[in-house]
Amino acid sequence: MVKNSSKINLSIIIPVFNEEAGITPTIIRVYEDAKKKVITELINTFEVIVVDDGSFDETFQILMKLKKKYKKLRIIKHNSNNGLGASINTGVRHAKKEFITYLPADGQVFLSEISEGLKIVPFCDLVLTYRGKRGGYNSYRHFLSNSLMITMKLFFGLSFRDYNWVHIYKKDLFKSIKIKSKGVFYLAEVIARTNKAGFKILEAKAKYHPRTTGYAKNAKPKIVIRTLIDLLKLWIELNL
Repeated sequence: MVKNSSKINLSIIIPVFNEEAGITPTIIRVYEDAKKKVITELINTFEVIVVDDGSFDETFQILMKLKKKYKKLRIIKHNSNNGLGASINTGVRHAKKEFITYLPADGQVFLSEISEGLKIVPFCDLVLTYRGKRGGYNSYRHFLSNSLMITMKLFFGLSFRDYNWVHIYKKDLFKSIKIKSKGVFYLAEVIARTNKAGFKILEAKAKYHPRTTGYAKNAKPKIVIRTLIDLLKLWIELNL
């Protein structure tokens, strides 16, 4: 599956849910970064796919206005809130390029800041970017992050540095693995299934900026419980 390539064609998926305050600067920054030398040296063509996961604020209306300015911007709307994984999966299904990545809608990392991952993705099937210090994390979120690291080691024998940051995929990977989680565990499930199937995974450092608008939605207790259930289901499927 691994091929050599000088430049890549990239689908950029941005999942959004109630991000009216932050989505405009995020979209603007994607298109600004796409013009930077660090990106033009790596990317041949690109598309941006924003998946609105049932927002009930003004996010969708703002996106429709942005679409008039940015012709490569594609917008897909879910009728209800299905979860981060469902949004990424929708983007994957609609992606037209050979490589796929996703960026958070709240501006916590920008396209130019995952350039190290973009450099190496032609030589593997999945790139996991990882964060250094996580400014803005409270003790609860640090606990959740550390717990996931330990759990992925115990249940799946994995020792990667970050499971919930930006991934870069070969689109063909999704012909071989089928992801079932619709929530935030989608990201870790991709890693576990890719590793189990014997595909090549590499890691690359990327930036992390604390959120400046809105609020984190993936650390709520009900999301944590859903993640644990998805994790147990995956372990049972892969091991029994």
